[in-house]
Amino acid sequence: MAPERRVYRVWIDETGDRGMSGGSSPHFGFAAVVIRADRMPQLMVGKRDSNLTLGRPPEQDLHWSTNLKKHEHRQVAVEA
Repeated sequence: MAPERRVYRVWIDETGDRGMSGGSSPHFGFAAVVIRADRMPQLMVGKRDSNLTLGRPPEQDLHWSTNLKKHEHRQVAVEA
């Protein structure tokens, strides 16, 4: 019998600027979120609940740097 094959969803984000210009940062980092595809419904419920708590449309994407700038908004998102 063949081993069970699992499918995953992955999101990767980076921060910093490794360039050579004056605006470059001496720091560069990245993070990844990996979730099994069969757990996506749970993730979407958390996203929906976070948005509803924040008074936003349930399907709106959550972005740390654009629409989760306030600390209390970030707390809602990470506790979902």
